[in-house]
Amino acid sequence: AVGDCNRRVARILNMDEDLAYLAGLFQANGQLLMARNFANYVDKLSKKSIDSPLSICRFEKHHYRMSHTEVGFMLAEYWQLDPSVCSAIYLHHVEDYTQIQDPVVRTFSAMIAFSATLINQLMFVHEAYVGERKVYFERAIEELGLDSEEINELQTDMSEILFLDANDSKDVAV
Repeated sequence: AVGDCNRRVARILNMDEDLAYLAGLFQANGQLLMARNFANYVDKLSKKSIDSPLSICRFEKHHYRMSHTEVGFMLAEYWQLDPSVCSAIYLHHVEDYTQIQDPVVRTFSAMIAFSATLINQLMFVHEAYVGERKVYFERAIEELGLDSEEINELQTDMSEILFLDANDSKDVAV
């Protein structure tokens, strides 16, 4: 679903939809490998990854000596994905997008942050955005330059894809 949302955001921004889709599709590949190799990974990280998207990598490094973004980056490089996709996978939890020099990587990183947050909101119907989750989402929206109409349209489109009634999903526009 994150890949589908990324593709739609790329269409709005006139960017490469296929690369945006790949970035969204593979953004969590490091989590899958870590879950396979660390017995307690899912229990420790399931809620933290949603509620604390800005500090999740520090948490992972403290407990596992690596983050899912590092593992995901290595997997993406091994699979010979486009370098901009590999870098976006590595940087999608960055706290400051201005640290990313490449404009495509910067935008793909923000797309992943936006799309993953929107999908989590629609699938799990979390309470209002607060704390890190709110900051993470707002920074991505600002970086992407999305307006409330575009956000609402993306929310409706993704609700339909996820087989949800758009009228029953929570409004996530900031």
